Amino acid sequence: MLYSLLFCLFMAMPTQGSAQGAKSLPVEQLVAERLPDLNIPRAGHAAICVAGGEIVVFGGHTTGFVPTPTAEWFDGTAWHTMPMTYPHDQGIALPLSDGRVLLAGGHEQPLGIGQTFSMETYNPKTRTFGEFGCMDRKRCFATAAEMADGSVLIAGNWYQQDGLEAWMDNAQNSKIKDMSMSRSRPYILLTSTDNAIILGTMDEHDDSLAAPAVVDRLHGAAYEEPLLREWLPMAGWDWRSYTSFVGDTSAGRYAYILPVAHGEEEAALALVDGGRFSLLPTDFRVPVEHRGHRILWSSRFLADRKARAGYLVGYDKEGHLYVLKADYAEALTGGKARLMLFVADMEVGHANPQCPVLTPDGDILFAGGFVTDNFQPIATVWRLPVGYKDVEREEASWRSGSLPWGGGLLLLSLLTGGAIVWRRKRMRVHLRPEHPTDIGNEDTAIAEASDTLFGRIDAFCRDGQRFRDARLRAPAVAEALGITNRELATCLRAHGFRSFPDYVNARRVDYACELLRHHPDMKIRSLSIEAGFVSESSFYSSFGSRTGTTPKQWLAKNVGAPSPTDDVERT
Repeated sequence: MLYSLLFCLFMAMPTQGSAQGAKSLPVEQLVAERLPDLNIPRAGHAAICVAGGEIVVFGGHTTGFVPTPTAEWFDGTAWHTMPMTYPHDQGIALPLSDGRVLLAGGHEQPLGIGQTFSMETYNPKTRTFGEFGCMDRKRCFATAAEMADGSVLIAGNWYQQDGLEAWMDNAQNSKIKDMSMSRSRPYILLTSTDNAIILGTMDEHDDSLAAPAVVDRLHGAAYEEPLLREWLPMAGWDWRSYTSFVGDTSAGRYAYILPVAHGEEEAALALVDGGRFSLLPTDFRVPVEHRGHRILWSSRFLADRKARAGYLVGYDKEGHLYVLKADYAEALTGGKARLMLFVADMEVGHANPQCPVLTPDGDILFAGGFVTDNFQPIATVWRLPVGYKDVEREEASWRSGSLPWGGGLLLLSLLTGGAIVWRRKRMRVHLRPEHPTDIGNEDTAIAEASDTLFGRIDAFCRDGQRFRDARLRAPAVAEALGITNRELATCLRAHGFRSFPDYVNARRVDYACELLRHHPDMKIRSLSIEAGFVSESSFYSSFGSRTGTTPKQWLAKNVGAPSPTDDVERT
């Protein structure tokens, strides 16, 4: 009845717009527009909005996983094919400040084999390729960033040793320094006019880095960033760093926004400002699921500096595509970024956007990619109309209603206070002793009740190995057991778990250890999937926290068998 009164009170107070203090992330349905297909199906390509506003896709591989030395530009109604000198499949594509595009590296052979030295530039004014060059070393899955003096830093590699080198127009590339570790698809972030940092989460074999918190510098020694011990940049298959820039070079501010994750259950945006790391304040949490579907964020932050907003693009396995919009201007001056989620229903398999790019109108376009594997790329092109839409959330505007302003607030405060007290009493029922007057036995009774509740939680999650289901969430468990989310969290903390994900991951690690006992040659990637982990980085982190060792060390100590046979085992 009390909640009914509260509901009536709110209904009696008319509002305009949506309250800024809303309890849930605003969500808007989006209709993706199908554009003309590419002439050549392709994946592993790059897409750039070049000077003049044209969208151009460069290289990649086509049907049969065969590199294609072609590019295509879009005139608004059709795509036009151009020959390139090199295919640059999974190579570098960097728009330069003078309007040209620098292209470099990529796979040397079909099937994603090898790396190349090759470099060339694209001139959007003439739509021609030229100014050929050679990198210091063969590269694939590399990243590039332009410095203030026009030189370009290049780092990252695939199944080859990494290192930092520089390109200066037509001059031959020069090696700068070795890296503290090899990375694929790293971030290269400028911290000033003459310095930059290099970081990432994946090594040159696309396995999780043993020390992702270590950051290399152009000038200076490598160091460990505390924030990256807990929050890891999301890897994805996007290797562009320049899209994340939100600073102002004319003011000497070099700032970037990066999507980061803490395990599987939490995501956020990180601000790297002049090399200083912090979590970007937001009015809502970055979602990791929507209506029971896990969101796989696959892009880097796409900053629209004209609109002072940026986007993350992701998808789920049920055919939905997600765009998270972040109005970040206020967050750069001490406030909070405002978030909104767009959801589009796509054909299953067409919701995995590859290399999304912002159009001159502020919309998002993505072309090509693949549905099942790299042998059968697709040619479809989609536009997501998110640009410059009137989606600002208005602040609540209270008008005169059936209750006076002051009286309404007073009544609301009294009713809310009563609801909180009643709710707290109700929440304690599972942990109270049967006879509250028996104060001397209350602590013992609470402990016994907590143990009983934990037994129910544990039995439920173990039943049918529910803990292996990556979709298992705390609210669903609480509802099934007839308890509140807070009771669930309190009970788990009382038994040494920081949160529900911490508990579930512990059970998954225990299961992984049993698998290792019986299958010591099992590959790490298969092991993590079988145990229920979505990513290997989460598996390694949870395994280390639970056992204090790596899988290799655990095997040697507990089984005495060979380590899991991935290409590179973490030590």
